[in-house]
Amino acid sequence: MESVNRLAYTVLTGGQERPTQESWIQTLVLVQSIRSFAGQFAASPILVLVPDAEECQAPAIQSRIEALGAKVRTFPVDPAALGVPFAAKALAGGVEEEHMDGSASALMWLDPDTLVLQDPEPLLPGPETDLCYRPVHIANIGSRFDEPLDPFWELIYAHCGVP
Repeated sequence: MESVNRLAYTVLTGGQERPTQESWIQTLVLVQSIRSFAGQFAASPILVLVPDAEECQAPAIQSRIEALGAKVRTFPVDPAALGVPFAAKALAGGVEEEHMDGSASALMWLDPDTLVLQDPEPLLPGPETDLCYRPVHIANIGSRFDEPLDPFWELIYAHCGVP
């Protein structure tokens, strides 16, 4: 029986949020940072997701990523969807959960332009937590806890039934 990892990392390479070649380079640096600085989680599984509508423009970089033990997997995306901001991320989320299929107790989604510089233990959810969200780019994608919600997040919370 395969053991369950405490943590698995996932990164989306490409997806129109940034140029594909740049995204591959950033992903390589991210994977290297995990393997070098993530402490007890340095050897955790890493899944790199790539929209199948994009050709790999960096096969040598992909080979280096795979040599570090990361798995690269394509997933189906309608090319038209790649024109919608963050659409590839939303589609990749489902692929991520299916691929891990219980092989990790926590999944950490990282953008390619992220670096891991220490053990991520403080970011992991507690045993009674099913979902946590720890944005590091809060000024771009979130709202501060100590400030009123903006109209976008009010709509999202209302739609999801979050008080």
